[in-house]
Amino acid sequence: MIYDTEIRRITDATPLPTKNIATYIQTYDEALDDKDFNDSKFSYRVLFIRKTANRKGQADKVIEYVDPKSDMAKGLSKEYWAFKDREKKKYLPSSLCKDIQEIGYSKFTITSHTKLWQAEDAKNLSKGYGVQLEKTWYWYESWFDFVKKHCEENKYKYS
Repeated sequence: MIYDTEIRRITDATPLPTKNIATYIQTYDEALDDKDFNDSKFSYRVLFIRKTANRKGQADKVIEYVDPKSDMAKGLSKEYWAFKDREKKKYLPSSLCKDIQEIGYSKFTITSHTKLWQAEDAKNLSKGYGVQLEKTWYWYESWFDFVKKHCEENKYKYS
């Protein structure tokens, strides 16, 4: 299952020996001007992107989740991640068309939708517009947004 993640904070788990050091670091950080703060020589930034591997051994990095109370976890250097666990909203074609019609594109029909996804090869999994579960195809919000933009660009045809 793929989760949308929101990384709020990554910190070392190693506590600082005294509050004085933590206060000093905070004061120092606050005193930096934007130019120095954003200088790549003095920063370490991490960008997370979703990338799926099709077969074992293809991943760039493997992350294994372990029980934080286990013996294995006790000896590890820790990072803290906060993420929002939610299932992506999915649309059936009929509900997607209904929602598009409700925002003002009353002439956008199931037939219009079928022609559009076929022309765009939108069921190609690499495009990330939807997923097939069992025998039913579900469209993601990214496809809804694509359809909405298409309708905006072709108002004369769908309004």
